[in-house]
Amino acid sequence: MAKTRFFLEVNNKTLNVTRLNGHENVNLGFQYNITAESPSPVVTNSLLANATVIFSDKNNSYREQTGIITAVTNLGVFNNKHRYKIHIQDRLSTLKNTSNSKVFITVNVQDVLNYLAQKAGYSSGQIVFRTSSALPHLKQCVQAMESDWAFFNRLMSQHGLFYWIESESSTETLVISDSNLNSPYLSTGVLEVKANAGMNAQYWGSFVGFMHSEVTQTLYNNAAQSNAHGQFQKVASNSQSFFEPAANSNAEASAQTQNFSNALATHNKLVTLTGNVPDVFAGCSISLDDNMGFASGDLLCIAIEHTLNQANDESSHEGETHYHCVAQFIERGTPFKPMPESHTPKPMVFPATVESLTSNAFVDEHGQYRIRNEFDKTARPLIQSSPALKKLALYACENQPQATGWHFPLVGGSEVLIGCINNDPNNTFIMGFALNADQPSVVTAANPTHNRLLSAAQNELMFDDDKDVPKVILQTLASEHYIELNAKKSGRQFIQWISQLGTINLHAGRDLCLETEQANVQFVIKNNQFIDVKNTVSQTTNNNHVNYQSGGSQTFSGKNTTLKSEKEISLFTGRALKVNAQSDILLKTDNSDLKLNVPTGSTFLQTNNNINITGSGNGDLIIHNVGGEIKLDSQGNVDITATNVLTLDGTFITFDGPVDYDITSPKTARAPSNASPASIASITDFDISESGIATAQDKVIELSYFYDDGLPVEDISYVIDHAKGGEYKGQLLSGVATIQSVPTGNYSVTYQGTTDDELDKLRADLRTNLNAMVKEIRAQAKVQEALIDQENIAMQGLIYTGAFMTGLYEQGSSIVSGVGDFLEWSGDSIFDFGAACLRILEYLARGDVEALRHECEQILESADNTFDAIADGFKTLVMIAQDEEARALLASFPYDYFDAHSSVEKVRLVGKLALEILLALVTFGAGAIVSAVSKSRYFVKAAQAIQKLTEAIKLKRLNHTRIGNTEQQHTDRIEKVDDDLTPGAKRRRPEPQSLKEAMLRLEVARENLLKYGYVAKYSDDELIALANSGSVINERFHVRFMESSYLEYQGKPGMLGAPFQGESGFGAKYWSTTFDQLESADSDPEIISKVLGLDYNPKNDYSLVIIDTQQAHALADTKSIVPTYGNLNKFAREELSEKFTPEQLDTLLTPKFQAKYNELYSEALNSGVMEAEWDTEGALKYFSNLELTQNEIDLIKKRLEMQRVLGNNQHFLGNGLTKSLLEGTEYGAVETFNFERKLINLEQFGDSLNITPVIKPLNLGM
Repeated sequence: MAKTRFFLEVNNKTLNVTRLNGHENVNLGFQYNITAESPSPVVTNSLLANATVIFSDKNNSYREQTGIITAVTNLGVFNNKHRYKIHIQDRLSTLKNTSNSKVFITVNVQDVLNYLAQKAGYSSGQIVFRTSSALPHLKQCVQAMESDWAFFNRLMSQHGLFYWIESESSTETLVISDSNLNSPYLSTGVLEVKANAGMNAQYWGSFVGFMHSEVTQTLYNNAAQSNAHGQFQKVASNSQSFFEPAANSNAEASAQTQNFSNALATHNKLVTLTGNVPDVFAGCSISLDDNMGFASGDLLCIAIEHTLNQANDESSHEGETHYHCVAQFIERGTPFKPMPESHTPKPMVFPATVESLTSNAFVDEHGQYRIRNEFDKTARPLIQSSPALKKLALYACENQPQATGWHFPLVGGSEVLIGCINNDPNNTFIMGFALNADQPSVVTAANPTHNRLLSAAQNELMFDDDKDVPKVILQTLASEHYIELNAKKSGRQFIQWISQLGTINLHAGRDLCLETEQANVQFVIKNNQFIDVKNTVSQTTNNNHVNYQSGGSQTFSGKNTTLKSEKEISLFTGRALKVNAQSDILLKTDNSDLKLNVPTGSTFLQTNNNINITGSGNGDLIIHNVGGEIKLDSQGNVDITATNVLTLDGTFITFDGPVDYDITSPKTARAPSNASPASIASITDFDISESGIATAQDKVIELSYFYDDGLPVEDISYVIDHAKGGEYKGQLLSGVATIQSVPTGNYSVTYQGTTDDELDKLRADLRTNLNAMVKEIRAQAKVQEALIDQENIAMQGLIYTGAFMTGLYEQGSSIVSGVGDFLEWSGDSIFDFGAACLRILEYLARGDVEALRHECEQILESADNTFDAIADGFKTLVMIAQDEEARALLASFPYDYFDAHSSVEKVRLVGKLALEILLALVTFGAGAIVSAVSKSRYFVKAAQAIQKLTEAIKLKRLNHTRIGNTEQQHTDRIEKVDDDLTPGAKRRRPEPQSLKEAMLRLEVARENLLKYGYVAKYSDDELIALANSGSVINERFHVRFMESSYLEYQGKPGMLGAPFQGESGFGAKYWSTTFDQLESADSDPEIISKVLGLDYNPKNDYSLVIIDTQQAHALADTKSIVPTYGNLNKFAREELSEKFTPEQLDTLLTPKFQAKYNELYSEALNSGVMEAEWDTEGALKYFSNLELTQNEIDLIKKRLEMQRVLGNNQHFLGNGLTKSLLEGTEYGAVETFNFERKLINLEQFGDSLNITPVIKPLNLGM
């Protein structure tokens, strides 16, 4: 009976195989571990060569598997046979042990694969490409610090190729293909799958095929497979590569996507066969007849494992051979594609040198360069070592009709860094320039404050960040042409513009504007000055004078000369002022008086012809001098007033009509008054663009409208009417609005809360619904009165008497147990609600808010519990009182409603009705304020009308118009109506909606501080409750109080706190509190210090930083806690586990140890050993001289280190509160501890902070 046999041929020598274990895979090659025997010894070195494993099955069919022996182990002699352990694998696998970096220029993918295969030892005849189309050409193909094996497989997977090994005539052939259809069929024909259970032993001994089949179907998706393919566990995150390789075109991307999709789908259906077919190899195709009915069809073998145990002596154990194979197949019609090669960590940044054919930069028409990679040692001509590479630009704009950007050309020999787009070494760009000895830095230790742009021709732009003399310099020609913007700290800053060798020309296509804010514009001219203007010369000053001065004469010549002034024109002369005209001299005013005023001397008006002084008839014509006056009024009458003598001197004096002599006329005439001149609009600002065109500079209008207590007004609409035309409409948001791109000039802004028409409509609605309620109750009363009239006199008396008694009872019951129902009385006395109600109606009718307040507070003071409904009702009444018509309606309604009742109901409702009606309406029947009036079907409409009218009156107060200018910023303020009742529950002010609102509220707090002194917002009990809740860390606005010196560090912006290295990041740590906690302390540094438990030093400057945590915490990834013992312990365990053990934290962060530490630290501070409170080294020196145990000293050292690292000083209470240093309170504020896990300086926070660099003390002596 034929049996399966295995042999090994090495150098024409045949060895008997006794044991074999091996596997083959498509795209992975093969390897076998073989135990072989020889009757004679073999030199092991001679075995390290080509070898062929011969598979012979029971039908005497055989196949070869040729490879290379890479390892031999001599196992010794057994049964007179020399035994060896041999490892055989394909040649391509040897590339795993090589590493290289190489650049291929203008190459075909097939050529690169050929090159790599030949490096593995394959001859050109042993490399076969079975592809359906030609492989692509590449401009550049880079092997970047990776093994030849990884590079080979990367190219294969990138282009959808795979390979297998075929052997024939002791020759190993590498087959590279892109399709399953290129796989060869086995020559054995159809193979069968038969179950061996119950099979005839003789038939089974000669059967060649498979005895077991298994079909596995799996659903794959890209995400799952991509995650498995990534290197999340093997490689650090900063070196992971997720997009390698990258496609350079849409077609290439589409092909790669299809290949990857096919690779994922390859294993959707996997057939696993177990049998004894030794000539099946990875890469072959078979036709299968599966008698078990699972896997019949044409299949492609993608992997197979061989296992053999073969006796070395056929006489023993009948020479039994045990062989089986387990093979994996896919359907031949399913495209096989390999998964992309696993990524290997690469820096993906390579050094290179720019190449050029000349001494200048070699740049093509696209601004691209040629480079040579540092690792590329291939000899090539200049500029032939790379395709054209892009260089990163510092600036560029897209969608421009002209080229834009910033480019300093790289000359030949420039050392650069090459980066890879998406980690694809074939898709590279020039990252930047690397300095070297030949091309040194333009900034060195000699000029470390300079920031320079310098070209080869010594054209330079330099920014000097010198702390004392910062400046900007633009120069060329060895500083012969020179512009300097100097901003030195001491002395006057200046801008200097020098041209030593030529002319400075200023040319403007339209306007040329020279402007100074405060000082002068001076022209010093050694020779002549010529101003040649085509049209008009205009000179304007905004606040002061225009002076012309010459050593000789000044001549103004023109066809027409006009002197125009918004206010006055003054002509001063040392002697005479002569005005000569060939025709008329016209003096005219449009709206005011024409005066000729000579303080001393005489005025002569002289002409060869006539002098006519004519009025327009719209006013008086007056000639006045020291009380004497001739007045011609608009009716043609003439009044002559003389202080002493009136002389009419002439040859003839004719009076045509009656003449009156008023001897009692006033002794002097009143001097005419001067009209105020109109205001002068500001000068338009101009902005000169880079192209030299002077254009009006756009401005920003920032509207701010706040109540006088710092809270923003409601979100009302605004309209801006600009003097230069244009209307801007919008709505305030939290009291502010910003209007961009506004022309320079004057404007008016109108805030519109509500209109008069809207108020009239709401008043009418209220009147209609109140009248309807009166009519409704009057109809009911008419029915009741008709029933009473039917009774006799005695019965009517009993009805009225019972009604009165019931009314008294109900009145007393209602007041005591609840009007009732809403007040709980502190005593047995009955409050006179009838009188109080009449007074309230009276005060409402005349709009007396303070009297209303007093009456409502009296009601509340009589109750044990505050009554929010009355307080809310008071808010409505206060607003109604601002509107005369509305308050008259509401004040008269209870009387009208009372009068509408029947006589019996009037008696029953005495003393109670008015108050109930009033409160029910203004509170919408809230809480216990439920009266009979609320049962009216018009009640809801009336109450709604009151609420709408109240809101409209509130908004009407905000109607306001003012004049503004784009050069000035203005905050509009309006007095807020005080609608709070003192006995009412303390109401916490709403949180600010913006940093601007927070700053305005601090201004109000400062005014209150000056008026009333410091008043703590919260009691100690309330502070404890807030700290325990931990809710303060969620408040939007926090406050950081610190010394001003921390705003800057070594000439750069400082941070919110000291640097802190935690386990989750590195940034600043700082202690703060919330805006709500510190608002009442204003921005007085002394009070804030004492509230926060800090020692105040009047010699130091302090800063206040308001932090918008919604933005700042996101920027810095801030972690915040309320620093109780427990919270700080937890924080230190998470962030400082290497500095403090849990045992140390549990000891140090306790009230007992903190009390001891406070005592010792205070002693050290008072001993004089410490320089200041921060001097922990001095404290340690003091502690070392005390009689403490070593354990106590160790704990003290750790506590000092904790204070240095975390900042919890000797005043730390551990309950989340600061220790107040003000008299009368134990606690100051709820504090927060913050850790920024990203290093962010104050400048980088941008608009998320508002910094007051130095806050001024009030010196209240607290």
